[in-house]
Amino acid sequence: MNLARKLFALALALLGLGALLWPDPATTTVLVAARDLPPGVALAREDVRAVELPPGVAPEGVVAAEVAVGRALVSTARAGEPLTDARLTGVDPEAASVAVRFDPVTAGLLRTGSRVDVVGVGRLGSTGLDPIGLGSTGLSPPGPEARVLAQDAVVVALREESVVLLMPRDLAAAVAAEALGQEVGLTLRSN
Repeated sequence: MNLARKLFALALALLGLGALLWPDPATTTVLVAARDLPPGVALAREDVRAVELPPGVAPEGVVAAEVAVGRALVSTARAGEPLTDARLTGVDPEAASVAVRFDPVTAGLLRTGSRVDVVGVGRLGSTGLDPIGLGSTGLSPPGPEARVLAQDAVVVALREESVVLLMPRDLAAAVAAEALGQEVGLTLRSN
């Protein structure tokens, strides 16, 4: 009985020693989103984190933090999603973000990365913009004073009563001016 215990203890000690000396499995360092990230916004160091994955699981085109920081995603990334070279692009200096109030009923339809058109209800032509050319086509705007202020804006963040949209810089100023005193309408794009 005493011999059996000694042999068992020796076997456990050998197993423990073997586990210490056994080489770690190979891994690849992969950069992942530290939280849900919107498209079009420059990534900061706190937006990403490194994780170790087995080589067979790691995607092709992984990038280092030095490559990703300062660049933008082309589409939304969920927390923990690997970031690759195919997902990153330069930050567009001609784009700007603008926060606008909107109808709370619309909130349930919007997601980070959604593409929307922004509709204002001010006087047509009050800003001098007719971004979609309604005047030149003979078509009437959706309502007596409604007009499309910006097309294909990207939702980059959702707040309780507002949404942050990414759009061309020249249209962002007009949208911000229109949204100062009132909510704007958002129409979801199917593409």
